[in-house]
Amino acid sequence: MRLLAAIQNNERIAIFGDYDADGITSVSILLRFFHECTPLRPGWKLPNRQTDHYDLDLVAAKKMVAEFQPTLVICIDNGTNAAEGV
Repeated sequence: MRLLAAIQNNERIAIFGDYDADGITSVSILLRFFHECTPLRPGWKLPNRQTDHYDLDLVAAKKMVAEFQPTLVICIDNGTNAAEGV
């Protein structure tokens, strides 16, 4: 329901994925959905395996919010243990 409301209200959305194969693929599929089925063009971020932490940590969350100013953040293939970042 939240995603549908964001689409209907033309909200700014940011997608945060994981740097592994299924994380990158999941972000790609979701971006394709937005481009083909909605007028929205979400911002997106993937962490760097060598320099970033795993999961949506507080630093990554603050950078993403500053850059995209989203009203909805979608975490794909991560985020389940990222209470501080969320």
